[in-house]
Amino acid sequence: MSIAKTIRIIYLQRATFLYQLKRITEIFGLDLSDYKIRLHLMLSFEILGKKPIPQSGRRLVIN
Repeated sequence: MSIAKTIRIIYLQRATFLYQLKRITEIFGLDLSDYKIRLHLMLSFEILGKKPIPQSGRRLVIN
């Protein structure tokens, strides 16, 4: 997804989005120019989006 589409969807200013993205990549040591890393992240988020949300408010722990 492009930066322009992303900021429209999540209602952020472009500068704020780019700053937050830069911080995330620095904190986690990610190189988003690497296709394999981007693919891994997209698949991970897709899988996480499919998990049921626990009703008790406790964190879901997967072993």
